[in-house]
Amino acid sequence: MEKSARLRNLLIAVWLDKELMTKDEIVKSALNYSKANHIIISEANKKPITEESLKNFLDIFIGGVGKRKKYIWHHFVEINEHNGKYGLRSIEGEKSQVESNNLSDAKKTYYKLMLKAYQKDYYYYSDLFPELDMGNEGDKAYKMEPIIGEINDFCLEHELPLISSICITKQTKRPGKGFFDYANKKGLTKVTINSSEAEQNNFLNEEQKKVWAVKDWPEFM
Repeated sequence: MEKSARLRNLLIAVWLDKELMTKDEIVKSALNYSKANHIIISEANKKPITEESLKNFLDIFIGGVGKRKKYIWHHFVEINEHNGKYGLRSIEGEKSQVESNNLSDAKKTYYKLMLKAYQKDYYYYSDLFPELDMGNEGDKAYKMEPIIGEINDFCLEHELPLISSICITKQTKRPGKGFFDYANKKGLTKVTINSSEAEQNNFLNEEQKKVWAVKDWPEFM
């Protein structure tokens, strides 16, 4: 993973939807997080993240959000500033959709799920692509299977847990049945769509914990 992606992920982990912080506070939090989780600059450069690199990146980042959109995930966040303190918050719905219309559906979905993963939270099917008329939430889950499948394939290629495990329906608080079918066919579990709810929940809960434990989600390619 490139250096800029690592630094971006650090900011998400320590800053997203938190209280307003000064630049020094943001850098200190990110530096402590990188040390605690042994995060390196890049695969090519195994050295630890430095305070200087964080400061430089943060200045570029704050100047770029909403302007140059240098980093693809800027389409889903915005920065607030008050009295020298800054806040990074996620944006959803119509605004993020308009700004991200140049991305594929799979990329849009992946980056939305990535933000929720860093927040150790869930994403409801009904909140993904609200501009698309797909009927009820169950229909939307079914029609999104090709998109989710592409994301799951990406996760497996990068030896990551299935990030789609945190994409759930409001009614059941679980993914669609296709999630269990996919995981079974890929050899991740013996659980199937016909297994008991308890067996499905055990696998689902473990997969969600793995997703929330990931410290460094890669760029979607």
